[in-house]
Amino acid sequence: MSNKVKISVRNLSKSFDEKVVLRRVNLEIEEGQSLVIIGGSGSGKSVLLKCIIGLLQPDSGSKVFFNGDNIASTHIKNRQYLIEKFGMLFQGGALFDSLPIWYNICFHMLHQGLITVKNAKALAEQKLKMVGISSEALNLCPAQLSGGMQKRVGLARAIANNPDIIFFDEPTAGLDPINAQNVSELIASLSKELNATTVTITHDMVCMKRIANKIAMIHSGNIVWQGTKENIENSGNSSVDAFVKAAGNF
Repeated sequence: MSNKVKISVRNLSKSFDEKVVLRRVNLEIEEGQSLVIIGGSGSGKSVLLKCIIGLLQPDSGSKVFFNGDNIASTHIKNRQYLIEKFGMLFQGGALFDSLPIWYNICFHMLHQGLITVKNAKALAEQKLKMVGISSEALNLCPAQLSGGMQKRVGLARAIANNPDIIFFDEPTAGLDPINAQNVSELIASLSKELNATTVTITHDMVCMKRIANKIAMIHSGNIVWQGTKENIENSGNSSVDAFVKAAGNF
């Protein structure tokens, strides 16, 4: 694995009015790494993810770097170019109910005029195949698919532009154990196939164990521990130990 730092988070803080959510978080994500961020509800992991991808603006003095460029201070055109290298699988899928699957997968590229309808359908078919869905689903709407299939469509959309970095927000949420395991294995295999750097937030220890080669634990707005899945059970950190014990099934 390369030691090149792909994403660097430096002294990242975020508050909403008087509520402090993140407190001077520092984190480095190397190229090709699969980082999983764990933590309880309200710990700040979702806010951290949104700050990294630019959906939320960190407070003054906080910085997020992508390939050495400060995303916040980069010119808007170049910042858009950087963000184009991201892929995102949202927790709830975030599929458009009224649009067919092929359009959902290529929505951004179609909206930006980067692809024709004919090419979009061909690309969508290719990405569906990669996530284990046949072309028969191309013209279906999301409501006609099961929850597990919808999650796979969301994954197909996340990899549609062959991103350098893919973000996963609770990828197994709402899935039964078998589908959760299948999605976790799919994420792991696709990450290797695409040679992508991945960042996942989850409370699912089975998912974490399947896809992570580095883990960061966030607690009360701080990164309190970083390490590998091999040493998480002997972390020496009481917050990590309590979380793992409560989550079980590890």
